[in-house]
Amino acid sequence: MMNIHGHYTIQCGNNIIRGNNIITTLGESFFLNRACNNEFEPIKYIVFGNSSIPANKQDVSLGNETVRKKCVSEVNLNNKQIVLYCSCTAAEILGVSEIGVANDSILISHDIFDVINDEFITDNIDSVEITYTFDLNTASQRTNWQYYTEADTGSEQNNIYYVVEEHKVTGVIEKDSNSGYRGVNSIESLKSVTGAYYYESISNTLFIRTTKNDDPNNYKILVSY
Repeated sequence: MMNIHGHYTIQCGNNIIRGNNIITTLGESFFLNRACNNEFEPIKYIVFGNSSIPANKQDVSLGNETVRKKCVSEVNLNNKQIVLYCSCTAAEILGVSEIGVANDSILISHDIFDVINDEFITDNIDSVEITYTFDLNTASQRTNWQYYTEADTGSEQNNIYYVVEEHKVTGVIEKDSNSGYRGVNSIESLKSVTGAYYYESISNTLFIRTTKNDDPNNYKILVSY
């Protein structure tokens, strides 16, 4: 289960536009195929246009492309990111309202935003810097945690919470504190340690105790598979 999320910043001096994009259907195919063959050319461009038509997963081009800039790319292994950089002049970026990432023929991602006007361009700065980031991970945020109650006694036990999880769990991260949870081999073991998890494959249930021994619904809990 691979999650790919894209986001970007467009910066001129202290003025910044930030946004998240849609990965197109062909963009998803691009990432999957690049992992195992050379069917698609690598990412080469950050593209801009001036259409206000909302972005859609089926898009194969911008609404109206006006600028195509070659980008520099790098891989950040620690954060599991692909990062792209390019620069535009003020004249190139004025009037644009959509952005995307492409190789020679495929629109990989797409988003629209408010039209860039003269107010965005800072005096005496003619270079607008664009950073486009793809986050790749195998984790999903889980919510709706329920308090675990022992069936035989009806008593609540040590702030243990659970959620049904059909995929085999390989890790749990409490994103708020960037804490990786310790895996234990039973609910009984979970009663004696915080910041830990136990995955019961027979019932497809994930049990956790947070680092502060409180309600996980108050946190951003990421589950890896």
